[in-house]
Amino acid sequence: MKLPTEFEHFRADFGDQRLHWVEQGAAVDGSVLLLHGWPGFWWEYSRVLAALPPSWLALVPDLRGCGESAKPDVADLAAYRLERVVDDLLALIDRRGRGPLWLVGHDWGSMLVHKLLRRRPEAFAGAVLGNPIVPGFARYFMALEHQPESWYAHFHQLPMAADLVASSRRATEVYLEHFLSHWAGSASAFSPAERAVMVDNMRRPGNLASGFAWYRANLSLAGPPPWREVDQVRSDLPVEVLWGMADPVIPAAARELVASCYSHFRLTELTDVGHFVPWEAPSEVVAALRRLAGC
Repeated sequence: MKLPTEFEHFRADFGDQRLHWVEQGAAVDGSVLLLHGWPGFWWEYSRVLAALPPSWLALVPDLRGCGESAKPDVADLAAYRLERVVDDLLALIDRRGRGPLWLVGHDWGSMLVHKLLRRRPEAFAGAVLGNPIVPGFARYFMALEHQPESWYAHFHQLPMAADLVASSRRATEVYLEHFLSHWAGSASAFSPAERAVMVDNMRRPGNLASGFAWYRANLSLAGPPPWREVDQVRSDLPVEVLWGMADPVIPAAARELVASCYSHFRLTELTDVGHFVPWEAPSEVVAALRRLAGC
């Protein structure tokens, strides 16, 4: 296992937001922006980075409020809206990316890829998506029969939620362990050392409250929906979709939504893979990138 400290780290201000990211490789074959989800941070792509050829420049940011990136005031939910995060990412790409530019995302990261491809389609060559969340997903996620899986998104709306989970290291471990075990396709998907790194990250000052603010800003029944009219546009860019069929939180039935969002896609079902596609299937992520790039 390669520890987070063994990677090359960068920090810079982009407008009013200070981002932290990791870089690896040279842009001989282009650049790839790798976008994490919850409860992760940039390090969830560490296995992908190990399998990625050095001829790719990999940019792996901590999204605002996550990891070592700056934490906007959690009372200002507008600062956690996905459109603001897209602004951060476009600024990072403009400063550090080299074409052709590819995107990889899962969980929150897949929602951001969806928006990036529509905000600036000319900037990207294609994308790899793991169990993507796209317009229309709410009817699966918010369905009454799915509440035993989606309960956590409601819990994250509560003011007490972050205080409860942060009340002790043990409380954080118990909470995180539920997702790492239940959402993964295998009980051995994460080693004890990897679990400890994830707990350490979650217990960084502000990370729990900021992570929960993402849900209050973008997945609250009382708040504005995360999708805009432009998000309904069907993208013609090539997309590789990797679907972990053992994922209980993003049900396999949601695969039907992909065709309404992407006209040029290939969907690969990964039988024993759960929610954490970059952790559980890093070689498949890299293989999908190679297919898109023709190398």
